Amino acid sequence: MGYQFTKAAFIEQYKKLRYLREDGKKAGELTSILCTLLSFDMTERSLGKPGLDLRNKGPERKKLGEVFGGLMTFDTSKTPRRYLLARELGWLTWSDKDAKGVLSSNFLTGKVKAASTAAQPMSYPGGQRGTAVLEVGKGADKTEASKVDDWSTGLLSLAENRNLDEYDVDNPDLGPLIVFILRDVVFAEEVISDTEDVITAALKAVLTDEVAEFLIERTDFNKWAGWFSEESLFDAFPYETLLKELSEGEDEDEGGNEPKAHATDFPRNRIIYGAPGTGKSNKLKTEALGFEETRVMFHPDYTYSQFVGGYRPATLYRTLAEGVKIFDVSKRDKVVPQLEPVIDYALASGPFLDVLVKALNDKTKNYLLIIEEINRANVAAVFGDVFQLLDRDDSGVSEYDVTPNHEIGAFLKATIEGFSGKMRLPANMYIWATMNSADQGVFPMDSAFKRRWSFEYLPLNQPKQDFLLRKLKVTFLGQKYYWVPFRKALNDFLTDRAKVSEDKLLGAFYMKKSELGDPDAIKNKLLLYLREDVLRHNHTALFERPTFSQIAEAYDKGGAGLFKMDFIKSLIELNDKYALSGAPTAPEGAPGDEGMAEDEETSEEGEMMEDEDGSQDEG
Repeated sequence: MGYQFTKAAFIEQYKKLRYLREDGKKAGELTSILCTLLSFDMTERSLGKPGLDLRNKGPERKKLGEVFGGLMTFDTSKTPRRYLLARELGWLTWSDKDAKGVLSSNFLTGKVKAASTAAQPMSYPGGQRGTAVLEVGKGADKTEASKVDDWSTGLLSLAENRNLDEYDVDNPDLGPLIVFILRDVVFAEEVISDTEDVITAALKAVLTDEVAEFLIERTDFNKWAGWFSEESLFDAFPYETLLKELSEGEDEDEGGNEPKAHATDFPRNRIIYGAPGTGKSNKLKTEALGFEETRVMFHPDYTYSQFVGGYRPATLYRTLAEGVKIFDVSKRDKVVPQLEPVIDYALASGPFLDVLVKALNDKTKNYLLIIEEINRANVAAVFGDVFQLLDRDDSGVSEYDVTPNHEIGAFLKATIEGFSGKMRLPANMYIWATMNSADQGVFPMDSAFKRRWSFEYLPLNQPKQDFLLRKLKVTFLGQKYYWVPFRKALNDFLTDRAKVSEDKLLGAFYMKKSELGDPDAIKNKLLLYLREDVLRHNHTALFERPTFSQIAEAYDKGGAGLFKMDFIKSLIELNDKYALSGAPTAPEGAPGDEGMAEDEETSEEGEMMEDEDGSQDEG
């Protein structure tokens, strides 16, 4: 049985790696830079040579991504398909993807790709002199990278920006960084008596000698007494408990002793809006990682009693009097057991009350209520009196309270310990929604309701999405066109010729990958939307046929004479130009060629986009 860091030692030291902005909020701007340097050195140590060749799809580039993911991801073998990530050092967050994408977005598809076409090698990160740790774009092919000669100055600069306790610029203690790197290591018993020697050997097993010795020389091992035990840190310390312990002491209630969930940078009340297919639902799905999520869909018949809560019939049963029989609807078969149904009425809570109760009873987590298509219901009627709760103060708590009706009040009193009789939204309850103003028959929102929300617009054209979908083709009129220029040609034509507003144009994910090659899907989804919604009163701007039935019939016969020739000419020109120019270059934050995207885009249905041969798109 070996020794590992104790729970108390790990929590105490890991918290010292936090980086806070001037406004006091957590941020991860420097995490990826620091961990990229460490993983780069680890890869050099693993391969036994200085410098790496980061050519696209090369083995050393792949190895670097694997090492980085291992450094940023905590061992979650007991929680399959879930990852606990150090996206911001000092904190931990759940994710359904590993951490390799952080490297891709900030380094591989950013700096490395830019350096491959630059006249001179480039420093990473750029910016203020003295902070660079790596140099990329070296060698004949401009694919080689190495640590800069003065990498140690950059490392100290990164460490200085973190909240290391008692950090002294002239005599820094980098022990917390060593604890993070060696968190999974099982040490020999000698670590108790010969701490520095054992830790040095363990560190040199994963880092090059120069980096390991640099960290060791700047570590005060006199503080390390009592940091080890025979109890396995993570076997005896469930991850849910770990997350809770990392939250304790940061925010306290008025009593000063209750741990609270981390405040996030996201607004509490938030509406994402944009044209159909711009990725609204997927954006919320991606950003909801780390929240306890509840999702609801609004529709025209949705009511206050469904959303908040209301009385509904409930069937109870009582024993029958002797000799009484009950039959089913056939009037022939007896109902067994012989019980008499009695209709009663009971309060049934809706998703709003359910999330509110959870958030008030558990202040250590952030709870999220997602409302899909919020403007498809009459929001004034659906929110009712709880509309007043949407006014939040600077801490995220409702600025004004609401006295619930007797039935809801009784429910809250029974389910919330110490309920005061007044409703307020707690700071750890978030309400996010999607909105598509292009839908037919949507309900308008009044200005008072809108004022209480933060609106975020998703633009129609997003370079990251175009890069992801760069290989997809659509089958149209018997020909294959790239989806990116096809969508642009159609949107531009609708805007210029038919003066169609932007909220009715096509977003990147309006069609699923499987539909792009299906003529029936093009006809029954795309053409129907264009004729009946977009061009309901101006169909002649695009079509040469007046009714959808005639449009569908002409399309089935090959589409000759169906569309305005100006559109067909524009489509061919844009597609040819796109094909000749090659795929668009990766914008900052876009997925890399290894599929290591930090926020890898999916369609709104959650499907990964695929290449034409059915394999997963490595972009």
